[in-house]
Parts: sequence; structure tokens; C-alpha cells
Amino acid sequence: MEFGKGWLFPPEQSETRDPKTGVRVRRLTGYPCCNHLPCRNPFTPEGDALIFVSWRDGAPQLFELSLAGGRIRQLTEGPAVHPFSLAVHHGGERIFFVRGGSIWVLHRTTLEESCVVSLGQTRLGECALAGDWLAAAARQGEQYGLVVGRTDGTRWDFLPIPRPVLAPQFHPLEPEWIEFASRPAPRMHRIRRDGAGLECLYRHAEQECILHETFLGQTGDLIFALRPQALCRMDWESRRIRTLARLSAWRPGSNRAGTLAVCDTHQPNEGIFLVDPVTGGRQLVCLPESSHRIPHAEAVEADTPAELEWDHPHPCFSPDGRRIAFTSDSTGRPQICLAELDDLASPIFGGPLM
Repeated sequence: MEFGKGWLFPPEQSETRDPKTGVRVRRLTGYPCCNHLPCRNPFTPEGDALIFVSWRDGAPQLFELSLAGGRIRQLTEGPAVHPFSLAVHHGGERIFFVRGGSIWVLHRTTLEESCVVSLGQTRLGECALAGDWLAAAARQGEQYGLVVGRTDGTRWDFLPIPRPVLAPQFHPLEPEWIEFASRPAPRMHRIRRDGAGLECLYRHAEQECILHETFLGQTGDLIFALRPQALCRMDWESRRIRTLARLSAWRPGSNRAGTLAVCDTHQPNEGIFLVDPVTGGRQLVCLPESSHRIPHAEAVEADTPAELEWDHPHPCFSPDGRRIAFTSDSTGRPQICLAELDDLASPIFGGPLM
């Protein structure tokens, strides 16, 4: 099979019904390689396409999948793309990503690529985007930190941080704040865009393990998994934490408004759930049958970003909140799937799971 920028692939999708909920689940990819979701929000703003990463030409590259017909288009070629560095601009035309020590921008219409900023030997990780501000996890020699600057290539700075940086994200209401994860514990931290105000958000107990915090839509609060058995919510201002539900939450996500959360589960793997972020009420969406073969601890031990969990679902909402995209390796290789929430029985929520 031929590969290259702009190459079109026929639809690879198939459809099944979840045996427990009856929800339609479309498997959108089928090529026998790793295909996975590269960021918290892989959809285009209109919700008509989904951007994913695939190894089908031998190295991680960006691809676009039309949700209307299932056709797949290759967006990048050449040197490997960082497989979890994608950030889709709010206008939908530009896609930012990391390649080597540089941040690049791709124009979806023309497939033209240009370098936003080149940082030489700096090792770059996951990207975050807020308006026309970009940030990325970085390491210069033995110094950890963040690089922050404008999408037009100006005002770039390295913000030194005395800990490894993972998964930076801008606050949705106050984009001068950047939240990021670190390892080893404590995990959750924040810093201002200008490098001021570095602080730890929560020093958890020795027996606790926090994973995969993300902003709860436009509320400004954070939700996260508190292992082994809780999905929690943190007030950004007071840092008060409360338990939403007692379940084996792994990676939560949120709809745009923050009125609904989604999370997969692990140890035990009970499926993907919708969770009411106010009451903690929840409902099963589907059973992704993902293997979770790469434990978080092993990824950390190997000095690999914890997000490199190819065999975990990483569920996320479509822009209209009516679909959940996730990854499943039930066929032997990670593939992109889509669950239709309109098929869920009404009312959506029962009582909270405590």
C-alpha cells in the first residue's frame, strides 16, 4: 500500500452494538497497526472530522478521518510526529504538533506545514493551546520546564521547573494559568504563563495515586482519578476536593460546558461511564474491551510519558457532546472507536455510586 501526505484511504469502519447497553459503537479504523487518539480533544470544532495518529507508514503521523463517510486522509509524512502532541486550533484550520525539537503548524486545507519555533536540542512533549498561545512540556539538558509562546512564533520563553513536566493545559477561563502534571508525587501543579506563581495544587497522601487531571469544561475546576477507587473534583480557587463517585476511574474527560464527565475504568475494567459532575450519578456507555496492557508505573519507570498508554481507551466527547471517541485494542491492535450517546436509555443517570 502507498503512503504519503494527502493520500486518501477508503473507509475502514464497522459497527456493532454494545452487549450491555445496546449503544452503537463504530470502529473507525482497521489498519493492522497502532491507531490512537493523540490529545484530549481530537475533533475538529465542527465535529465533522477526527484527527488521529497512526503508524501505518512505519512512523507516527497525523491522519484525518471524516465522520460522515469514514474516508481517511494522511496529513503528515517524513520525520515522526510526537504521538501525543496534537493541538487543534479553535478555528479548525490549523493543527499544531511537535516534531523533534520544534513545534510545527499544519494547514488542513493545503496540507502546508511550517515551523512555529525551533528549539534545537530541547526535548519537547505534549502541547497545549489557548487562543493564540501555545505551551509544551520541555527539557533542556538536565533542566525540566515548559516552553510558552505565540502561535506566530514570537515571545517564546523557557520556564524552568524543578520537576519533570507532563500534560500541560491552559485554564479555560484564565489562560494566564497553566496546569501541569509531574512525577514522582505530588502530581498536580500550576504556573502562570509568565513563569510566576509556581505551586503544588495538592500533596496527596502516601497511599494515594492521582492520575489524568483535566479541566471540567468551562467551570474552571479540575477532575481527576484518585486511585484506586474514586473520581474526584477540585475547586480551582479553594482547592477543595470532593469525591464524585467511588469507582475505578482511570482517565476522565468533560464535555465543553462541564455539565457531563466521562471516564474509563481500570482494575477492575468495568467499562466507560458518563458521570454527573454535580451528583456523581453515572451510567455505563459501553465495554471497550481494552487490554490496559501498559501499566502507568511501567511507563514512568521507562522514562516514557505516562500518556503513552496505547492500550487504554482515553475517552473524549465530540464537540456536540453526543458521541464518545475512544481507543480499543480488542482486535489485537489499538483502533479508534465512536459510541453514540443518543442510543442510551433515558433518564441517563441513576443515583451516585458510593
